[in-house]
Amino acid sequence: MNYFYEHDRVIRIRRIVSYTDADGLIEPLIADPTQISILEWEIISGLIGLFTNVLHNASWSLYFKYPTALRSGRYIFPVLLVLHTTPEDLQATQTALLRHADLWLRGRYMFIERINIKVVTRTDIEANRNLQFLIKIIYYRVAGDAIESSFVNFYIGRDSIHLLPQIPARTEALLHAARKATADTLGAHIHYTIRLLLRAAFELVSEKERFFTRDVTTCSEAFCRHYPEYTVLSGTLLSYLTTPAYTLTSLLRSVTEFENLLTNEYQKIINAENHAIGKN
Repeated sequence: MNYFYEHDRVIRIRRIVSYTDADGLIEPLIADPTQISILEWEIISGLIGLFTNVLHNASWSLYFKYPTALRSGRYIFPVLLVLHTTPEDLQATQTALLRHADLWLRGRYMFIERINIKVVTRTDIEANRNLQFLIKIIYYRVAGDAIESSFVNFYIGRDSIHLLPQIPARTEALLHAARKATADTLGAHIHYTIRLLLRAAFELVSEKERFFTRDVTTCSEAFCRHYPEYTVLSGTLLSYLTTPAYTLTSLLRSVTEFENLLTNEYQKIINAENHAIGKN
């Protein structure tokens, strides 16, 4: 499981896997509070206090998922904040929270690159199945009402495909960043895009594997069991997350090739579904 261990502030990474039951029901990646380390709870408690001060009397729920490791050895600490009522300016609220979190973080946890705060409203979640997937499967509620309990469960297979449709827009954003972004911003785009591609690749085989994961190494291994001809390409993408020794041209070539593969395979799923219901 991807989580911190408090041992001289050294962070270790484990893989996260959620096995499905006989019906294919996906269990949450974090099932209970003991799967969150003492150090993580320390940070979460600080954020809860911070959000309480910033949001005053607003009603909200806070969700946490395991930190993401960067190539630098530092981490992104992600939380999802669900506002029960919609503020006048949602973007301004998120900007204020990020600013206060950045100030709060300084000098406290040097191994954290930044705190990533995703702010959505309850109305957003009620209308968006992808957001429901996040709070039911990937994130764990650490404060506030249990909004996730009001939504329908998710099952492995078509019901758990959420990233494959995002691939074209995500790779286009990377190509745009490659032309115009600063080195730091481009690095973030590369990191995010490769993780998304590998996790999307796993969506193609998750029903056969009978488990759910976001760990990119596990995703790559599972994908290659069913697409062995792409083992080298998948491994190359995985290596870009940890090895700085590559050229941008070769990286973009690998990303484009993998994007084309996944897009074609996803289109086959769409075509099969359309055929099953009599669409041309």
